[in-house]
Amino acid sequence: MKGQTSDGELAVLRREFSELAGLQAAGCITYTLRKHADALYIAAQKNGLPARECIFPGQDAAQAELLLCFLYENAVSPQQINDVIRDLYPGLR
Repeated sequence: MKGQTSDGELAVLRREFSELAGLQAAGCITYTLRKHADALYIAAQKNGLPARECIFPGQDAAQAELLLCFLYENAVSPQQINDVIRDLYPGLR
């Protein structure tokens, strides 16, 4: 689901996790797509820790938004977003 956006933010998705005794702590990952200057950036932040951010390869905001949904739906951790994007877009430097 899309959240509220501020200046430069094109989309925000928040993934909530429930406490599952012995299996998972409660928490939240926020995925953000934003535009700054001539670049699109995707960021993921878990439980208020510093966000991990990377540049989206290209200028297609619709494609970047699909990628944001993919990250959200697969609950990709912030530590993994750069690797996932490189796997999906091998030409990325």
